Amino acid sequence: RGLADWATLAGLARGREDVFVPAERGEGAARRQELVTLGAVAAAASGGHGWYVAQHRLFDQAPDLRRGLGRLPDVAPPNAVMAAWAGPAGAATPAHYDPVDNLVAQFGGTKRWRLWRPSDSVPASPPEYDVVLRPGDALFVPRGWWHEVVAETEAVSVSCWFDGDDVGAELAAFTVER
Repeated sequence: RGLADWATLAGLARGREDVFVPAERGEGAARRQELVTLGAVAAAASGGHGWYVAQHRLFDQAPDLRRGLGRLPDVAPPNAVMAAWAGPAGAATPAHYDPVDNLVAQFGGTKRWRLWRPSDSVPASPPEYDVVLRPGDALFVPRGWWHEVVAETEAVSVSCWFDGDDVGAELAAFTVER
């Protein structure tokens, strides 16, 4: 499997339709998470109102999928924890910040990233950066930077979270919570 398999949810699920992953559906207080198959995620995405695989450590579950990551594992620090994001157009992650650094790579579709400098509360001002990631693009988000993300199309991306010092307790706790 190569990078082309990551361009769509159907490609990502091909040959793994029966693999169960945690996926989210809904917005705000109505958002819920369930275990569903990659096949169900891919099928629902074609209707535009599907499941969102958010921050799932898919490569721990299916290590052979790392082959489809191209050079990303070589570019990311060795202590990086990789997580997949895959969902339909409109899938969103509300404004938040992470306690670790993030190198995110876009494999399929497009996502809009809005970023704000670190602060003590959710930003109310326009974003300092408004970036659209397309396949082949990567973005470094330093720890503490507020960001919100919206998939403009069906999209597949991978986050590489890492602690600049070493794999410390903060990184371990952060990835377990996800």
